[in-house]
Amino acid sequence: MKSLPSIALLGLALAGAAPVAAQTAPQAEAKPATAAEIAAAKSRADAIIAAAEAGEFFENITTTAAPAVRHKASGMTCNFGDDPHDSVHIYPTGPGRVPRGEDVSCSVRMMEAEHTTYATRYPDGHSARDDLGIAVAAVRQRWPDARSHEGSIPVATRQGGPEVLAAAYDIKLNDRPMLTLILTAKSGDWNFKHRATGPAEDTTLPLAAGLSFVLSLPGGRD
Repeated sequence: MKSLPSIALLGLALAGAAPVAAQTAPQAEAKPATAAEIAAAKSRADAIIAAAEAGEFFENITTTAAPAVRHKASGMTCNFGDDPHDSVHIYPTGPGRVPRGEDVSCSVRMMEAEHTTYATRYPDGHSARDDLGIAVAAVRQRWPDARSHEGSIPVATRQGGPEVLAAAYDIKLNDRPMLTLILTAKSGDWNFKHRATGPAEDTTLPLAAGLSFVLSLPGGRD
């Protein structure tokens, strides 16, 4: 069985304090998937690609019981569960927009949290920090009462991988306290972004978002 790359966790202090030391995430031994489970996962990945009419841009790379696809141009990979809302999306093109297939995303639901990972090749070549600033502005526009999350959250990094930037905000959805996270990185010509929103009491949300993002980046599963 192919092992995952060594991933480190950094406590990123969003309130301005110094980050804590990196820690290596333990890797649990997973039970090998059966041939039937892999076949079912491959079929589901095919269905996700077909539903978005995205076969030109995404390929099925499933090798385990988890459906997996890869965006051919950027190298972004996406793993899915069994939620019927899991999907890939190809954003419309047009005047002033990037070409079709160069602005895409994968959406996954993990328990009560929504996760979306984006890959975009911008013609102006803006940075991961530019991407973070745009996403923060969008959060503040949608939720004017959003508050910067105080304290630190774990941010996953991969040796040799791109720098990951992060921001987190406390918001309310239907009067329920929620945490919304933004992670950005740049690799080559491509900008990558991860948005995750879930219950504020879910202490696993930042870790799940960080690991999902760093593994989705090009080379993250090599």
